Amino acid sequence: MFRIEEKKPHAKKVITIFTNEFELGIEEAIKNDCDGIFLRRPLNNTNISKLDIGSIEKISSKCIHISFEEGFAENYDVEVLEKMKELKQLWLPKNFKFFDLSTLNNLEQLTLAFPSKFLDLSKLLKLKSLYLRDEVKDLSIFNFPENINEIIIANSKIKNLDGLEKIKSLQVIELSSNKSLQSIECINKLKIEKLKIISCTKITDLNILKHNLTITNFYIDKLNSIDIFKPMNSLKFFGFQDLKDGNVESILQFPSIQEVLFYPNKKHYTHKEVEINSLIKDKK
Repeated sequence: MFRIEEKKPHAKKVITIFTNEFELGIEEAIKNDCDGIFLRRPLNNTNISKLDIGSIEKISSKCIHISFEEGFAENYDVEVLEKMKELKQLWLPKNFKFFDLSTLNNLEQLTLAFPSKFLDLSKLLKLKSLYLRDEVKDLSIFNFPENINEIIIANSKIKNLDGLEKIKSLQVIELSSNKSLQSIECINKLKIEKLKIISCTKITDLNILKHNLTITNFYIDKLNSIDIFKPMNSLKFFGFQDLKDGNVESILQFPSIQEVLFYPNKKHYTHKEVEINSLIKDKK
């Protein structure tokens, strides 16, 4: 029995195939008119020393999503992936074998786990979203395409965001569990609209956001005080989980603010969520 599910925003029918059932899974994908594949590690600790994934080409005209689970096979051929011209979404695990990514000229979303050999992404001219995860240490080593709208960085070892300033079209930055990240100063060299920060506890320069004129949506899970980055003149939507000084009222000093979201409502907060949003509404 093969599981088939939707992978928004691209694939409508992604089939999960364990590598010890690979050929059977491909036939099932054809029968069910699937447009995506999630290739997983073999069941029951079966050892797949060599996997021929050439059969993927049988669905190349329809396949728009492929993702690989780390450890799906010890040895495998990758040249067939260069023939998957309709691919829009690709997820690659750590140390995935190198192939020419530039042949995938319809690719819109790419996930790379590190270490990775894929550093030159400049020819992916339709790429809109890039997800970098795990052991990334330095963003400046990448050759980014200029058309990316969104970048997500998680569980990395980066200390700053240097290198992102090369992506002039960038609109969204999401940072999650980057335990070594200290500086986000690079953000002011961009014109992003949305910033999300979760579990990046070493960031020391939130004050650089004070005079940012492009960010309209900002979420940070934990912070000491909202005063650190006021007035952020363009900020419309702000969210948090834990505010140490409890002074929610400070958000009223942000000239464009429209809504604040936070949970839970803690006892030391000056206002509950519904109260502060009522004051924001009255302020207009």
